[in-house]
Formats: sequence, structure tokens, C-alpha cells
Amino acid sequence: MNIGIEIELPVVDREGNAASYESVRNLFKKLAERHDFEPYFDSFTTQLIGVRKRQETGWIDVGTDYGFCTLEVAFPPEDGFFSVQAAWNRFMDGVLLPVLAEEELHILGYGCQPKTETPRAKYVAAKGHYRLWDKIVDQHPIHFSFENWPGFASLQFNLDVSPESIVLASNSLIKLSPVIWAWGANSSVSGSKVLSISSLRVEGYRTLAEMNPFFQGRLNFPRRLFASLEDYMLQAWEQPMFEVVRERTIYYPVNPDLSTLEFAHLGEAEFIDLHDRRRTLFCEPSDLAQGLIFYWPAVRMKLQLDLNQSVETILTAMTTGSARDVLKNQGGNSFIEIRHLPAMSRTETFSWLALFLGCLGDIESCDRLTRDLRLEEVCFSSGEVLTQGWETSLHDRSLGDWGRELLDIATRSLERRELALLPFIEPLARRLQERASPARESVESFDRDGIDGLIEKLKIVRL
Repeated sequence: MNIGIEIELPVVDREGNAASYESVRNLFKKLAERHDFEPYFDSFTTQLIGVRKRQETGWIDVGTDYGFCTLEVAFPPEDGFFSVQAAWNRFMDGVLLPVLAEEELHILGYGCQPKTETPRAKYVAAKGHYRLWDKIVDQHPIHFSFENWPGFASLQFNLDVSPESIVLASNSLIKLSPVIWAWGANSSVSGSKVLSISSLRVEGYRTLAEMNPFFQGRLNFPRRLFASLEDYMLQAWEQPMFEVVRERTIYYPVNPDLSTLEFAHLGEAEFIDLHDRRRTLFCEPSDLAQGLIFYWPAVRMKLQLDLNQSVETILTAMTTGSARDVLKNQGGNSFIEIRHLPAMSRTETFSWLALFLGCLGDIESCDRLTRDLRLEEVCFSSGEVLTQGWETSLHDRSLGDWGRELLDIATRSLERRELALLPFIEPLARRLQERASPARESVESFDRDGIDGLIEKLKIVRL
């Protein structure tokens, strides 16, 4: 199985404060000078926002996320668990961590900046893309949790799933969101204080979706399930458009409610660029592809449209149940992106990867486990878990019971298919038995050792 990893990591200076843009920019420059990475710049702001290096299977990309104090590392797919783990460790120990040390910077296996509050006005990355994001967000009141979004950090796995199983896998894992969040909460200390919630990151998704209609149907919080590939694609295209790109220029619609699907049916619409210049644009297949990209459920289906097909052909395929006919390689290049988790330590990262691989090895059992769950109760429990943790109830059972069944499915699957991965899920089994989470451990560390002691515990170091 091809496995890709994307991880966003809080970057801090020697005192544990959120890193400055200048220090992160210097990090990019040294990666380019020392390790032959290619720098790249935002087309709107012209600022340096990351570096990348070509590998046999794709690109290693090191860039800024929404905040410049969050480093995003995207790794190209590797064939199998141990290959991706070895490649990841080589990159961390041989490339990234030594250069960070030279700049007196550290990365943390954590879901937010623990010491520094990171308001958007001060920490948002210099990307035109995020100027548009902020414009949309500012149409509605802002909550503390979202205001700190530049410091948020996440872990994402890109995993091969067959076109026949991709909908089943996505729905099952979305329904298990409360369990995963109880188990993996990891952002309970922020701004040098203990929060009343276990995950500032999940709270950010929840409050933004509740307060801003633009994000309600497209964010991580579980609000949608999918009947088919066609249903997933149509739901993505029914969301208000985020942006389209022409000649490297970003445009957004004059009508803020215009959906990708409406644009496709109309054929043309009025758009504005970030310099407030107005232009009529005609819908292209790439706009439909962008509509799939700017859709962020907890489990995202990464579907590659065949851009040689016309807009009309793609739309017709949605009504005839033939979505695979308008995907590259009949959907054979598709995969899922599991987006639930905040950033984790190196050990924790691969524990979760092993667990998810075990689940995907027996997705039929995961489906049977979750079949009777209704989306409404999953959504409710996902909110409750922020304050109740493992004590949260889902379908009249504790999340601990759900976690035990999920662990059993993964264990049996790995025993049949990949026995060598079993030791990697043992830390999660112990945490389940103790009804613990990284969030609780962070609070205990903060209470015992203070914020500086917690930051030392969270630092990702060389093996």
C-alpha cells in the first residue's frame, strides 16, 4: 500500500515562544543551500513560503501552513509502513532537525502553540490564499479558538483505498470521529494556560462551522456522510466556491453564495481578484477539480479528475452513476486522507498509522461496527468529547467500549495481514486501558513542570 504523510508542527524559538517569520524564512533558505531544496514564493505576496525537493515518487514539501509559526511537511508516498517510517526518520534526523537546531528552533509534536497565543493579525502566513480565507471568516463573529488557528497543527495520512471501498472506509472513519478524538486529543494547553477543552484544534473546527455558513458543510467536524462517489463529488461542488486560479492569479466569485456546481451549470460568472479587479470567467474542468480540493471532511477522498473531459461530460457522469469514468485511471489513483488527528510525537504518529492500516485491512468489520450510528449522534458526541473525553456516550455506549472494539478489529486484521505492525499499536492499547490521552498527559506535565517543562516534553528530537 502506498502511504503518504502530511504533518503540521508548531515551530518555537529557544524560549518556547512561537517562531518569527524571519526565523522560519531562514530555515527555508538553509534547506535550499544545504540540501538542494527549491524555494517557492506566493504569487500574490511574492514572499518565500516554502521549499520542495523532488523524489522518485513525488515531492518533499516543507512550507508554512495557515500560520508561519506552523511548519507543514508533506511527504511523497512510500510503499508500505516500514518504508515510509524509514524515509521519515532519515529526513527528520538527517535534514530537518539539524537545520532547525542551527537556527535555534524546535518543532513540537502537539496540536497548537502551547506557550503563545497566535492571533491571525500577527501570525497568518503571507499567502494570497489566506487573504481570501480571512475575508470570508471576517464576515461573521470570531471565536477565541479560531483566532488562534495560525498555531494549530495536524497529522494527516494519505492511504491507498480501492474505488470500491473508498466510500465505506470514509463513512466508517467519520462515524468514529468521537472515539479518535477522545483517544488522540492533543491541544489542551495554549497561551500558557490549561483550557477547559481537550482539543483547541477540534473546537476551532466546531465553532467556525457553527458560526460561518461558508464552512459549515466542508470542515473536519462530522456533518456529512456519503452514499457514493457521485454523492461525495456533488456535495463538494454544492459548497460555496472558495477560489479559482487563472494564470497564477486567485479569483473569488462576486456572488459569495455561488457554488462550484452552479458555476458549472451556468458556464460563466463574475469574479474578482485580490486587487479588486473584476473579470468574467468561464467554467473549466480544473475548477471542478479545485472544488474537490477545497472540501475538508474528517476523511477526504482524494479524487483526481481527468481534466481532458469536458465540464458537461463530468456533470453527466454524476447523474448516470459513472463517476469513475471521469477520474484518472478509472479512479485507480484515488486515496483517502484521514484528517482527524492533531500533530503527534514521532512514536505516536506511527502508532496511529498502524491502527488505521489495521482498520482499513478489515473495513467490512468497521462498517458493521458503525452501521447503526446516525450522523446526528456522531456530531453530538464529537462536541461532548471536548469536555467529557472517554466518558462521552455514543449510541448508549461509552467511547471506551467503542475504542475496545475498534482496537480488536485492527489487532485481528494485523494478525492476519501485517503481524510486524502489532507492537506499534501497543501504546494506544495502554492508553485505552487507562482512558488517557496526550491532552491529559500534557495537562499533568504542565501542572507538574510548568510551561517550559511541557515544551521540553513536546519537542521532537533526533533518534
